[in-house]
Amino acid sequence: MASNDLLALLDLAAGVLERAGLRRREALDALLPLARGTLEQAAHDGLEGALTGPVVRGDAATVAAHLRRLRRGSRAAERAHRELSRRLLEIAARAGRLSPARRTALRRLLG
Repeated sequence: MASNDLLALLDLAAGVLERAGLRRREALDALLPLARGTLEQAAHDGLEGALTGPVVRGDAATVAAHLRRLRRGSRAAERAHRELSRRLLEIAARAGRLSPARRTALRRLLG
């Protein structure tokens, strides 16, 4: 899971960027540094410490916008993002980085 599933996730993300107008190589060139940085941060600070983005901030409006946009372009990417966001919510909750109200709002949104 931590190896080949990561490649599948990058493939989904590259597909989203391709639909936005980037060529495949450009999409990978944009995504790979993000992935490397995240893995390096996780190695340094653990999963909880490396977590960034709208889920850990409790930003339900941004998460909802991402899901809507992905749904229009790729149902597979939208489903994957929804499932992975649920897992990110668990990590953020485990780390104590979300208020109960924001956690509840995100749980409702993510189903």
